[in-house]
Amino acid sequence: MCFTPLASIITAIIEFGIASYLFYRIKDKRLYPLAIFVLFLGLYQLTEFMLCRSVNAIIWGRIGFATYTFIPILIYHFFINASGNKIKKYLYAVPFFFASLSLFYPNFISYTSCSTFHVTVESLIFNQNLVLMSFYLLYYVCCPVYGVYIFSKKIKYTNLKLSARLGVLSAPFVLLITILYYLWSTIYEYNPIQTWLHISILITASILMLLLLSLFLCNKSKKIFYQANSVIFAITGVIIVLLYYVIPKITFNYPSMFCQFALLYGFASVLLINSLDGKVLNS
Repeated sequence: MCFTPLASIITAIIEFGIASYLFYRIKDKRLYPLAIFVLFLGLYQLTEFMLCRSVNAIIWGRIGFATYTFIPILIYHFFINASGNKIKKYLYAVPFFFASLSLFYPNFISYTSCSTFHVTVESLIFNQNLVLMSFYLLYYVCCPVYGVYIFSKKIKYTNLKLSARLGVLSAPFVLLITILYYLWSTIYEYNPIQTWLHISILITASILMLLLLSLFLCNKSKKIFYQANSVIFAITGVIIVLLYYVIPKITFNYPSMFCQFALLYGFASVLLINSLDGKVLNS
């Protein structure tokens, strides 16, 4: 969750606002998975807030798990649609299976706790069943990566100068620095508050760079700008899994960055849709 429950609920409200704007702005229904994705980000933040502020923490833990289980397939669905292909609808059986487990399987959530820095949720998948955990992580990583890969094959490089190309990649580059700094700090620095503060600044810088790119470069090459945003989605989608489910030390000892990532996703989504004028590229 976010640094505090208050930050969680504020982020949820912002994400709901962004999702509403996307539904209004999108002209081609094939882009709706992106708006639904942002909506689910907001729902997840809401469940984290309720988990820490209600007497039904286990129930909200179940709902939260079911909510973020659909995030990978929505990213995949969006990129497949944006590439002009069609998704195989039976793939939704995977998130529906895990969501059903989280909502209806007895004792699926075995433990929850809230601290100043982080929320801890122990579940059947991540704490009790290696097979289910491996399958879930495979799904969570492969869907976004493969979707971006399929879409990237459609993008053709233009004749932009090297300086323009570097400018477009600046936001993903800052995000990569953010991730590397976070990993380094967990090993050598041991200062969670300072780490959280520095990373918040770096992710804010990524957002500002995306805004600048949308103003100065988007009109010259919508394709390249679109590709830069694709890198944002790919990096954050994979890294969140690695940080919070593969490396236990980061999960339990360091403050969550879900709020910052959620805002980055939201802003990238708005700029993405605006750059396309609400329609699929070359449609």
